Amino acid sequence: MHKITLNVPEGIRYLSDWHDLWNTLLPEGQHYILNKRICGCGATEAYLRSGRKVILASPRKHLLYNKYSQHLSDNLHLYRYQGDKKRYFESRLISPTDTLAFNENLTGYIRSGGNKILTTYDSLRKIMEVLISSGEDISEWVVVIDEFQAIFYDCQYKATTEYELCQVLRKFSTVIYLSATPIWTPIWT
Repeated sequence: MHKITLNVPEGIRYLSDWHDLWNTLLPEGQHYILNKRICGCGATEAYLRSGRKVILASPRKHLLYNKYSQHLSDNLHLYRYQGDKKRYFESRLISPTDTLAFNENLTGYIRSGGNKILTTYDSLRKIMEVLISSGEDISEWVVVIDEFQAIFYDCQYKATTEYELCQVLRKFSTVIYLSATPIWTPIWT
């Protein structure tokens, strides 16, 4: 593994304020971990404010709802189920009609120039399929995997989902695994 340490310049309070970081210092066309443990805030904001095509994937929908609510006046697309929730929770299935509506909403958003999508890890494959069917070049899209340490924690009870996420991520050229939570292994004595 190749490790790069970047020193935050004086006066930078949030990572989103450090314009050189986003414009010249971070790699393109690679998969890498951005450990924001020291600064701790502003990375997702920087990607959402950027001119890049961004998919922000989170392990928990509540994190996405919170981020979306902070940007109500911005042109973000929150990929979420909006159908009959009672029927969904009774059957645990989304009907083909609901799936089409999901995808049509996203397709319309993309065709109108939208370039910021918020989704859960579970739905990233669906997002990719819609992008491809809309004629999008997925190599132009940056995938930000927020709270990526959850992949390791969650694989204990949803291993297939986490495996499928990793398979989909391989198809994107730029993936940023983002976390402020240190991943450590306890040392037993």
